[in-house]
Amino acid sequence: LEPSVGTGNFVPFIIKKYAAVKSIIIDVVDIDPDVISVLKYIISKFRLPANVTINFITDDFLLHKFNERYDLVIGNPPFNKLGSNNKSLKLYRAQAVNSDTTNTFSFFLEKAVQISDYVSLIVPKFLLNTPEFRKTREILERKHIDSIIDFGENGFKGVLVETVCVNINTLESAAKTTIHSMTEQVTIIQKQSYITDPAFPYWLIYRNDFFDKIAKRLTFDVFTVFRDRQITNKLLSAQGDIRVVKSRNINDSGTQIVNIEGYDSYISADNARQLSVYAYYETDNVYLTPNMTYKPRLIKKPPYVLVNGSVAILTLKDGYTINETQRGYFSTDEYRAFYKIARNYQTRSLNVDSNSVFFFGLLKEV
Repeated sequence: LEPSVGTGNFVPFIIKKYAAVKSIIIDVVDIDPDVISVLKYIISKFRLPANVTINFITDDFLLHKFNERYDLVIGNPPFNKLGSNNKSLKLYRAQAVNSDTTNTFSFFLEKAVQISDYVSLIVPKFLLNTPEFRKTREILERKHIDSIIDFGENGFKGVLVETVCVNINTLESAAKTTIHSMTEQVTIIQKQSYITDPAFPYWLIYRNDFFDKIAKRLTFDVFTVFRDRQITNKLLSAQGDIRVVKSRNINDSGTQIVNIEGYDSYISADNARQLSVYAYYETDNVYLTPNMTYKPRLIKKPPYVLVNGSVAILTLKDGYTINETQRGYFSTDEYRAFYKIARNYQTRSLNVDSNSVFFFGLLKEV
């Protein structure tokens, strides 16, 4: 079964792969009748082998009632997020375990696991770590994650979305998982229980001995995080009442806020007071770290400044304090190498969120 077939890019490869099979039935599904018509025309132009039968289903895969159990579900489901007022979203959520998400690929993946012995779907890489997909990951962890192919940004030419192909054997329980990175051209075999270890908030597919060594030296889960999403560029100017610190204003070692001509930004007090980040305006007992970087560093927030979405605000949980040695450790080469593994070598999903802030651990031996 291909659940969102489009114009059938995968179909010739499926036919070729199973050329030696006595009989293969391929059910192709798409919600758009025009797309199915185009696919039928394309397929009519090449000779199907005698062992192949193709059934065309024009319907919403997520709502369609399937009478068959499949040997394999394969494909590339849509990645679009649905608005809260979307009529289909309520229907999708009603039959899903993960009703927290609004992203259609999660619903596709969950249903595919229910109706097939084996699932091979290309999905966004942020499946591995985003809080929104925790329940989806838990579903997959109860199966055998046979392999994960990490395409990085190279999955689709000209599309800057990181993708992975997750291959799930739904009939078996956890065993070994093969990880292949297309960008690094490396293949490693991991214990599934090792990369899905519940001691950490999400899957760590490149976890290794170095990561474990550093992890033993850190106390994790000591910060909460806030990231502003309201200070847009249209609210900023080169002059104004309140300084807005952005990521490049935090120097590489996290020791000072620097001025950058043509980059520094300000916001009016009237606009700032309307925003949730304004609660931190006078605060000087929280810490700042840039988003979207593999050069993490931590600096104490000066009072009477704000930050935009390129900077995360970290607040120590009750009972924790941080000294200068611990703060400075975040800008060392050692921690940055550790952090890359903690973030699964992602390039597009590097915002510090409620999951990834876990790894901003405090150095123990100080």
